[in-house]
Amino acid sequence: MSVRASFVAASAGLMLSVSIPAAFAVSPPAQHFFAEGNAGRSCALAAAASENGAAATDRDLASCTAAIELTRRNMANGYAEALTNRGVLHLVRSEYDDAIADSTAALRIDTNLAEARVNRGIALMHRHQLKDAIEDFTTALRVAPAHAEIVYLNRAMAREDSGDLTGAYLDYRTAGELNPGWDRPKQELSRFTVVPKKPIS
Repeated sequence: MSVRASFVAASAGLMLSVSIPAAFAVSPPAQHFFAEGNAGRSCALAAAASENGAAATDRDLASCTAAIELTRRNMANGYAEALTNRGVLHLVRSEYDDAIADSTAALRIDTNLAEARVNRGIALMHRHQLKDAIEDFTTALRVAPAHAEIVYLNRAMAREDSGDLTGAYLDYRTAGELNPGWDRPKQELSRFTVVPKKPIS
């Protein structure tokens, strides 16, 4: 089974999901960028737009890099979020090593930034490092992200690809329970057949 991840971008204040052939990315809240002006806002908006299917352009990456430099130099809030947003852009561009690097740098600053952990997990899935991806998704769920159903879906895909069909089924089911109006978990569950265990006599 191929990676069909959903990723969570870390753009300022927006929790969005993009349907790339792999997972959902998440971006951080926009309020972090007000003090740093246009670069941070442009970066956050670019990450949010890319989560909704827009291309991630070189100009978008430049906005995020400028936001990262501004927040780092001024020791301002929003540094980890800007890194996470740039990581989203790298995910959309299939630049998985860069997405992993930005997410890891963001997590060094804020270990509780669930969006960075989810996005790194997605990039790791694309690199077929499923054990590490599952670990990132599990840790993100402990932080209680705003859209846990996205994380459960991503972890389900990683578990399924690693051969853990029971774990995948349970995660798909949980994703569907958390957001009953979302069709994606139902579509994934429709591929499973639950066979009752034979009693041991």
